[in-house]
Amino acid sequence: MGRIKELEFLNRALDDFVNVVSHDFKTLVSSISLLTELALKKIPLKRLRDFCIKLKATVIKLKAQLKGLTKLVDIKKSRSEKVDIVNLKHALDIILSEYNHSLEEIGGKLIADFSHAPEIRYFAAHINSLFSNLITKALKYSRPDTPLIIEVFSKRKKDYIVLTVKDNGIGRANASQSIV
Repeated sequence: MGRIKELEFLNRALDDFVNVVSHDFKTLVSSISLLTELALKKIPLKRLRDFCIKLKATVIKLKAQLKGLTKLVDIKKSRSEKVDIVNLKHALDIILSEYNHSLEEIGGKLIADFSHAPEIRYFAAHINSLFSNLITKALKYSRPDTPLIIEVFSKRKKDYIVLTVKDNGIGRANASQSIV
């Protein structure tokens, strides 16, 4: 009976992951396409290098997503073999490197505190996708007259790690979302 429960869990996780990753893949492929088109135009060599750096970062993210998907769908591996110990600060820093320029342009900042729960045992690709989507949505729905502030923190709650995200965008005033 334990194997059936594990397969059911993995099936739900795969469904969730496929939904999130399909969105991420579209975003990453669009970024690669746009950056490539811009690089092919006559751009000063100084800017071309910046584009190539962004393109390389996007390709690295795409490879990580593919690796996570491959790992998740491998039915020969148990659930414990599919999850990673994810350092939340490191994962956020990698994702944030792609959005730092956008945050700076609008005078925004991201405040993160993972001191109460620095790591989570979960699917690394899910965490990366989660952080990417949170930052993207916060940027998209930021208030034009107010510098964007995104807060992310973790805490332990019994046997769980709770990630809480809060921003001052145009959604509900000071809305926060906790993810267990």
